[in-house]
Amino acid sequence: VPYTPESGRVTGGSKLHPLLHRNESDLSTQRYRSEFTGTERFLSDHQVRGEKVFPGVAYLELARAAGERSTHQQITQLKEVLWLKPIRVQDKKEIEIRLVPSGEEVVYEISSNESGEEILHGQGKMGTVERIVPEKHDLSVIKARLGNPKQGDEYYRSFNDRGLNLGLSFQGIKQLYYSDHEAL
Repeated sequence: VPYTPESGRVTGGSKLHPLLHRNESDLSTQRYRSEFTGTERFLSDHQVRGEKVFPGVAYLELARAAGERSTHQQITQLKEVLWLKPIRVQDKKEIEIRLVPSGEEVVYEISSNESGEEILHGQGKMGTVERIVPEKHDLSVIKARLGNPKQGDEYYRSFNDRGLNLGLSFQGIKQLYYSDHEAL
């Protein structure tokens, strides 16, 4: 892997993960940086009022990938997740995720730098403790209880009417069954 001593960076386009590009950790901080151009499909397919916005689920995947790479264990839990400020990517945008151990958990912060000022976009905690497998549910019983299905295209049209434009890579719902208390 090509390496430049001047910058201490790996070159040649190698990325650790599609959302996690470079490990820039040192003895004091576990840190990863990523640079996005706005041409990435997940950004083109996730626009809010015409602006390309880093999807909320991408924050979670970024944290999970950094956590697993740093702990060498499977991340089994994300909690106390806060989305503080949207990451807008119109041109080039570099973001950073920092990890700090806290007891049996790892605290993460996702930030960027705008005009010399650090902007905190999201934070939370993650854990590696083995989780209990939840009980199985009969989907036909849930569907019968919910009634009134809504077609996926109707669902996405309502989002579009509110300014959230989701491309095909974000349109996984074919049919939605729902009530005031649950959805399937």
